[in-house]
Amino acid sequence: MGKLLVLIVDKETATQEMVNYVQALQRQQLIIIADAATVVRQADGKVKLSQVNSLVGAGAWGRAFWDLLIGWLLQAPESRQAAGNQVANCGLDDDFIRQVGGAVKPKSSALFLMATFVSEELALARLAEHEGTLFSASLTLDNEARLCEAFGAAGDI
Repeated sequence: MGKLLVLIVDKETATQEMVNYVQALQRQQLIIIADAATVVRQADGKVKLSQVNSLVGAGAWGRAFWDLLIGWLLQAPESRQAAGNQVANCGLDDDFIRQVGGAVKPKSSALFLMATFVSEELALARLAEHEGTLFSASLTLDNEARLCEAFGAAGDI
């Protein structure tokens, strides 16, 4: 079972710090990342997304996957609901979607991680201690496949 983790910090300049922190957790074998992306929501509300190749190499899921998933999560709730039929049953419950969508505010940044392994006790506890807010959703293999299909992932985890 995989995990979609989202670490959100209330400053635009925190993405590299978050990536470095997760790299340290990987070196300690507390987490294995399949793919990752960072988001910066600027003061004007515009979103800048970057795939994080330093955590996973070329990335298993692809830039298009992150563009679509993160764009969908950050939509206004009514827009998200209208588009929601294509991602129904992907394992992301309404609370997770609502919380993540509402937490990435202007002048904040977020690190989105698709993890194939997470040491629940240590890695999640350390991420939660990091400055910011941590959201986590567990995904079965079927849910991961549905996410790939719904958001056009390039590869499999």
